[in-house]
Amino acid sequence: MAFTVLHGDDAESMIIQRLFSTSMDIHSTLQLVQDASTTKLLHEAIDRLDHAISQVRIHAFDEQRA
Repeated sequence: MAFTVLHGDDAESMIIQRLFSTSMDIHSTLQLVQDASTTKLLHEAIDRLDHAISQVRIHAFDEQRA
């Protein structure tokens, strides 16, 4: 997987897109999981990703206001 170095708004947008895409991939994987403890771990990972997305958005908004 190749990574591109971005700056400013492009970087924040790309980070949010990657985090959201990863969260959606995990959501899709949940349908395949039978084990309750694994399901719980995946839900926790999704929650952490959602929190990270929120933090990036807040940071981006603060940067735009400055």
